[in-house]
Amino acid sequence: MNKKNAKFFVYDKSNDRQFPALIKSTGGERYFYEVKAEGEEFSIEDKLGTYEAATAPIIKKIIDNNSLKSLTRKEKMILSKFIALQFLRGPAIRNRLSELAELLEIKFNFFEEFNFQRPDEHESKRNHCEIVLNGVNRLSPYLYNKDWILCESNTSSLIIGDNPVVMHNTFNDGTGLRNEGVEVYLPISPRYSLLILCGSVRKTIAKSLSIKTENPSAKPLIQNLRNYVQTFKRKGTIHMNSENIKFINSLQVIHSERFLYSHESKFDLPRLMISENEKFRTGTGRIEVSII
Repeated sequence: MNKKNAKFFVYDKSNDRQFPALIKSTGGERYFYEVKAEGEEFSIEDKLGTYEAATAPIIKKIIDNNSLKSLTRKEKMILSKFIALQFLRGPAIRNRLSELAELLEIKFNFFEEFNFQRPDEHESKRNHCEIVLNGVNRLSPYLYNKDWILCESNTSSLIIGDNPVVMHNTFNDGTGLRNEGVEVYLPISPRYSLLILCGSVRKTIAKSLSIKTENPSAKPLIQNLRNYVQTFKRKGTIHMNSENIKFINSLQVIHSERFLYSHESKFDLPRLMISENEKFRTGTGRIEVSII
């Protein structure tokens, strides 16, 4: 079976349903990036296909080499644009735009007060398409200039959601690309995830290592931090344990709008998370919108 006809599994958070699917037929709403209204046609499908075609061999190269070391500057920039595209293109951004219009109308009677025409479905689609095209070049430098690490799993599988580029911040509250301490994760296969870190994380680790301690129980942690520093310097690969994988998968659950994908038919984690917190049944973008 070729890759186009390869099977994997889908979990629908909205109704707690899972099912097998083909890669070629799942992962996006058809015509999600096409606008046809009143004789006007506007589409960015070809543009998206160009980005994906350029990125596929780069991701294959990373996986085959089990490393980011051979990545050229040009390849890194192409990949940065692809990651920005993945962040902007999904349903999360479009849903947030629609919700913003709804909020303005409910809270401030915005469109009537200022005599603005409220965007209809087609206009919302076009606005989203333009944000995708214009935003890629704006966001990609923020990604390119951060520290890049490849994370590998030899045990559990990574899952991926319909909003695959997820952000977290261990040190601070903000998850915009310009916030200090921001971490960006993108799974690129069941075994590998890209981790893109703000340089302040490396500096924080280096600063903590400069503080001497005689506590013997701290030695394992100190050694782990030293290993991280060396990984940063060598553009190396981090081997994830089960807790690391659970953490990355949980971010996919939290930030996905509706669908999660896996090459295994196991979705125990999202089911558990949703049973403990119903808000995870939809994307947390409804709570926080942060891009840069």
